[in-house]
Amino acid sequence: MNTQLNAAKKADPLEAHVDELRERLPPGAVIIGGAGYSRPADALQRLGTRLNCETIIIPNAGHHPWLDAPDQFGVALRAAVERQTQRAS
Repeated sequence: MNTQLNAAKKADPLEAHVDELRERLPPGAVIIGGAGYSRPADALQRLGTRLNCETIIIPNAGHHPWLDAPDQFGVALRAAVERQTQRAS
């Protein structure tokens, strides 16, 4: 499966869709990732910058930050939702 995913990634890289993704994301979109994820946190932060969205990196989490650090993830998610709610008001 990794071979197929890597081939697909090379054939149609995410970077080719950044403009389209940016247009489709709602204002105030947030990326929440774990510092221990195989994709380095700085790569997530660069992606967030390119997408014009906030990036929150949870230090003690990996690929599944909601499972690895549920309390920290919950705080980050609730804060993001609160900001969205305030924006809509």
